[in-house]
Amino acid sequence: MKPVYIVFCEGETEETYINFLRQNYRSPIKIITNITGNEISSDFVQKKIDDVKIFTDENFTTFLMYDLDVSSVNSKLEKIAATKLLSNPCIELWFLLHSLKNPNSLTSAGCLQKLRQCGNEWKNYEKGRLTETQKKILWNRRLEAVANAKSLTESANPSSTVFRIIEKLEEGR
Repeated sequence: MKPVYIVFCEGETEETYINFLRQNYRSPIKIITNITGNEISSDFVQKKIDDVKIFTDENFTTFLMYDLDVSSVNSKLEKIAATKLLSNPCIELWFLLHSLKNPNSLTSAGCLQKLRQCGNEWKNYEKGRLTETQKKILWNRRLEAVANAKSLTESANPSSTVFRIIEKLEEGR
């Protein structure tokens, strides 16, 4: 039975990245994304699982892909049984970790600025969109980003646990 991954995403940027991964990991894995924003809760997650007719005997994993820059959402995330793909302060830190090993503490705006200064390919970065050049970097340096993320203290600023889905997808290769 092929694994099913359900990824609840905070917004368009996260969904764009997950869809990019789905295209590149051409394995027999079904990835379902759902943008939830601040509406995330255990009941919401269970309803969506029920909607896609996933049964408890199926091989499925639930992921929550969120930024840690909104404390009211963070407390909701703690209550949900799922694998957390969290970035502090934001998803762009994960993108930055593809090129930078040990960034300093950042705000979300500071992270965006640092990413845009990381090279010509990121200079015109827009949230919710990835250019073909940016996708190539994210693909070719994904294992480097995993190592860089693992070297950071989890839930500190900066940190990212997005590497967890990369490791899961790599298992199926």
